[in-house]
Amino acid sequence: MLTQRLYAFWKDDGFPYCCGGEVMEISSNGHVVIVGYGKGYEFKPFLIVPYKQGIEIESQLRQIENDYTTAKSTLHENYVKMLASVIRIPVKD
Repeated sequence: MLTQRLYAFWKDDGFPYCCGGEVMEISSNGHVVIVGYGKGYEFKPFLIVPYKQGIEIESQLRQIENDYTTAKSTLHENYVKMLASVIRIPVKD
């Protein structure tokens, strides 16, 4: 039983390369069970912080992720325009 609310972060393959959530339980092997995932899912955290700090970090990560997605989309659009200035590729045959 946890004595305080905690927030954990674990590695993920997609940007921003980590996920986070409120800790429901810490297993004897150091893995965490996260609220909303249930007891069937355990994650190996690289960081565990007090809940409030975790929410703040999560908020910053979401902002960075949103900025990244916008920048990636803008970059793609710019390169499509550059491509179109060189050659017109038919969309449909």
